[in-house]
Amino acid sequence: DVGGVYDHESKRYDHHQRGFDEQFSADFKTKLSSAGLIYKHYGKDVIRAILKDEQISEDEVDILFKKLYESFVEGIDGVDNGVSRYPEDVQPAYKESTSLSARVGRLNPWWNEPEGDMDARFAKAMEMTGEEFRERVRYFALAWLPGRKIVEQGFESRFDIDPSGQIVLFEQFCPWKDHIDTIEEEVMQKNPEAAKILYVLYPDTSNAWRVQAVPERPGSFKSRHPLPEAWRGLRDEALSERSGVEGCIFIHQSGFIGGNKTRDGALELARNASGLPVLKGIRGMLLDLSGTLHIDNVVTPNAVEALRRLRTAGIKVRFVTNSTKTSDERLYSKLTGLGFELDRNEIFTSLGAAKALVRAKGYRPLLLLEDEALEQFIDIDQSEPHTAVVVGLAPSKFDYQHMDLAFHTLLDGADLIGIHKAKYYAREQNRLAMGPGGFVAALEYAADKKATLVGKPMKQFYELALKDMEMLETPEMVAMVGDDVLADLGGGAHELGLVRLLVRTGKYRPGDETKQQVQLQPDGVFDTFAAIVEA
Repeated sequence: DVGGVYDHESKRYDHHQRGFDEQFSADFKTKLSSAGLIYKHYGKDVIRAILKDEQISEDEVDILFKKLYESFVEGIDGVDNGVSRYPEDVQPAYKESTSLSARVGRLNPWWNEPEGDMDARFAKAMEMTGEEFRERVRYFALAWLPGRKIVEQGFESRFDIDPSGQIVLFEQFCPWKDHIDTIEEEVMQKNPEAAKILYVLYPDTSNAWRVQAVPERPGSFKSRHPLPEAWRGLRDEALSERSGVEGCIFIHQSGFIGGNKTRDGALELARNASGLPVLKGIRGMLLDLSGTLHIDNVVTPNAVEALRRLRTAGIKVRFVTNSTKTSDERLYSKLTGLGFELDRNEIFTSLGAAKALVRAKGYRPLLLLEDEALEQFIDIDQSEPHTAVVVGLAPSKFDYQHMDLAFHTLLDGADLIGIHKAKYYAREQNRLAMGPGGFVAALEYAADKKATLVGKPMKQFYELALKDMEMLETPEMVAMVGDDVLADLGGGAHELGLVRLLVRTGKYRPGDETKQQVQLQPDGVFDTFAAIVEA
């Protein structure tokens, strides 16, 4: 670890010299220390020596070689090279001083005591480090590696357990978190839209069954879809009554794990946790329109009757939509023509919100809207010079001439208003079409100006509907239902604490709810709006 030379042929393994930037492999970013360098060259030999009495193939040695670097040696490299585990601007929530590097460091003499026999101290450090490394090698070879086979079997049969493919069941417990993550990565490379696992079921030592939420990533305390808040901290009969599942034992306060007396009970808990229990206590619903209740001129399955049943049950309903291709009056006529029973004042549109903003600010807008939507602004002064550019979904206006006019209007000082920023929407036959988001972003980029957004998922937009329902103070009793996990269920819906329900119609695509950009999983995922009401 001295001399400023790294040369394997001469057995020199220093890492302090200028220009040294060796990594274990292309999969890792941490610079190697002397420990990592020696492991890189001799690690496989050491693994084989420790496991000489076991039947381990060369392929398995390769797997163990990488796993042991990732879980044991890389941490030593990071500490030795002064590489922080977190960005520098993140303040750790607590101090951790029990790592191997910390314990080895404590074998050094205190600042105010004699050095004594440093060779003896070094020998003690080697013994402690060597014993821990041997234990890790044996664990990963004899416990972790066999566990992968069990996890692979459970993963492959996940659709036999539940049609969603998001519940995995193991007939015996094994270490599964790393394996789930690795297997999912392999699957996602082939199919980026594959749904991620939400819950894992396995028997415990008392022959009861556990339901555990999958963490967002190995080592994280944050679950992808924790067990419902309403269940947490409850036990036994109280939990069974709340969840509607017989034989419940407990749900942890954080919602990461729970238990049931039987396999079937645990499976029912997992299934319910992904949807049904979130409906308890709901007194109001905000409903997206296009993609949720209808797609173009086609009503989604049983949606008209489902809406009627909601009203019969005393659930307050408001319709919140980013539809901007037509005026509010035309939209109302279309919905009633499709068979929906609703009042005109129950509809809250982003187009209406944009008009309210224009009026409140006294803007003279340049409107990038379809002709049917322009009807809504007939009583608004649109004379030049324009003081705002309003962009909605306007396919006939998204050409170079109109976009360039909007660009120059912004350069002249006008404000930019994006009625919403959806990436795409569903058209006939469930075909996706580009939304206004890309065009709003283009104007933002070209004019170096940030757009003011007025539709979903802005908090203020949802608050308009909640206030009209007289439920602004009880948002936790209101469900937002939509087909877009970001534009319908993100942003303000999350900030306000609405119960967020995703439907697999319209623009929904398999795996939407588990995409990386989704900060918080929906509270429930259903095939259709009608399926929510039926639940």
